[in-house]
Amino acid sequence: MKLKRLIVLLPQLLVIVLELLPTGVVLQYTPAPNPNEFVNLTTFYFDINQFNYNVFMPFLTGLITIAILTLTIIWLTTEKMKLLFVIRILCLIELITSIFVLLWGIRYVSVVGTIMNGLIIAKLVVFRMESITGETTPRMKKDALL
Repeated sequence: MKLKRLIVLLPQLLVIVLELLPTGVVLQYTPAPNPNEFVNLTTFYFDINQFNYNVFMPFLTGLITIAILTLTIIWLTTEKMKLLFVIRILCLIELITSIFVLLWGIRYVSVVGTIMNGLIIAKLVVFRMESITGETTPRMKKDALL
């Protein structure tokens, strides 16, 4: 049981640690003298200054990550299959908002963001495996019927 909790929580905690790193989000602006030159600024996912650059998705990704962690902790105590389905949908939305940065171009992608996307995919796989293998316990079967 403790190994299951570790496998489920470890990728989520790593994603939150990566979101708190100051090199997670790349913001670019053009200085006034030379419009062909770009200056890169890096910040973390929960920084409010992203709104000054019209970048909303990293902040939204961070909020979804916190929601997923909270729901996962609740799911580990209750083990309701409906909650696991909601967590999987939120993980998918988190992946979409995280990959949304690619629409602006490859220069907005950071190494931290790429590692985070891999961990989000790992979370999706772990939760999918939990939904497949977790249905064998009687408590979960009873919850699935409700």
